[in-house]
Amino acid sequence: MNGMAVQDETLKADGKHSGSIRQFIADSSRWYVHYYASGSPSSTLPTWEGNKKENNNIVLYRDQKTPNGMEGFYRLTFYDINDKGYKWIGEWVDKSEQIVYPTWKIDCKKQTSTNNNLDTIKANISAFSRAYMDGNIDALLDMYTEDGKIFPNNKNILSGRAELKTYWSLPDGVKILHHKVTPQDIIIENDIAYDYGYYEGKTLTKDKRDVSWQGKYVIIWKKIDSEWKIFLDIWNNVSSE
Repeated sequence: MNGMAVQDETLKADGKHSGSIRQFIADSSRWYVHYYASGSPSSTLPTWEGNKKENNNIVLYRDQKTPNGMEGFYRLTFYDINDKGYKWIGEWVDKSEQIVYPTWKIDCKKQTSTNNNLDTIKANISAFSRAYMDGNIDALLDMYTEDGKIFPNNKNILSGRAELKTYWSLPDGVKILHHKVTPQDIIIENDIAYDYGYYEGKTLTKDKRDVSWQGKYVIIWKKIDSEWKIFLDIWNNVSSE
């Protein structure tokens, strides 16, 4: 066939498998889907055949009678197709397609690259340190979700922009000379990320003393409108010994 084919397969816990082969010819005028399963091996695969419609939907059919013998088709429709994914629905229809019995509807979304998400979170971590050292509190607060919360060492939980701004604002004459966060691991699951590790820093006090500090942290990130924001920020100091 002068075109393309894509195969997917699911391996089950009992050692069985099932999958599908999706094919289309080069000009996209004919499309095919074949299903197979190890539980019911066969030299011929059930096949749906169809084409792309004027509305860009892909509609495929396979002859299938109802239990009472009514003639009809099992129809697969792929729609809302774009670079972010597609939707598809399986339906039994009669020959006139006036009687329709939906059986499933699936929304397939393109998975965002984990590496891209990881790079973004690491960049945000570095940006947080820069904002803290620069005294740019607005930029620092923008790292958090609107309902973001912090859990400072030996303090109550603080929530909301007002409380976070009060906490992160530095007194006159105080400056953060150094701030670095070193993640031990960042685990991304869909639109949530779990980040933990160590931090270190150095403060210039009002009386011009350099005070070094370090600790461990856990951050829960949320992806909101394609941006990774801090939802929960927990840390406590550790001894330098």
